[in-house]
Amino acid sequence: MIKWIFVVIYSAVTAILSEFLSYILVYRRTAFKDKLEAHEKSKMKIERIKQGTTKPGLREKKLASENAILEETQQALQMEKMKGTVVVSVLMFVLGGIFNQFFDGVVLARLPFQPISIVKNFSHRHILGDDYQEVGNSFLFMLCSLSIKPTISRILKLNPEIPSAMPTMFQNK
Repeated sequence: MIKWIFVVIYSAVTAILSEFLSYILVYRRTAFKDKLEAHEKSKMKIERIKQGTTKPGLREKKLASENAILEETQQALQMEKMKGTVVVSVLMFVLGGIFNQFFDGVVLARLPFQPISIVKNFSHRHILGDDYQEVGNSFLFMLCSLSIKPTISRILKLNPEIPSAMPTMFQNK
């Protein structure tokens, strides 16, 4: 029987549910929208200061004060988002516990290779035997969630891109 399809469908449904809850709890609220707007205005003001023709000493002072404001708005955005993330995380833990009851000890897939030692115990979790190529529900659900949730998030475009404090190599310039 093809039990892994149920895991993929379950992963997609939980991803859609978590994105919907994030939208309801965070992104559609006016407090979040106001903070996001203030953040964008602060970014534009910094760009204007950088392109301005004011004296270098005055420009540095203005830039430092606007950077402080930008950091404050960014922190406020992250705090707003954290509230919804906590609720979604608790819900995902509960749904994950319910899901584990259905597939506890069931082999859902088989890897074509021997996993490395870090992944070995997690991929073979709750499965009897020593064949580490067998995959349980936790590992398969994690892989599906890691691939499906970002895809659904981008397709639905529910959440705006929130800038992070540290730049990453995948950030648009």
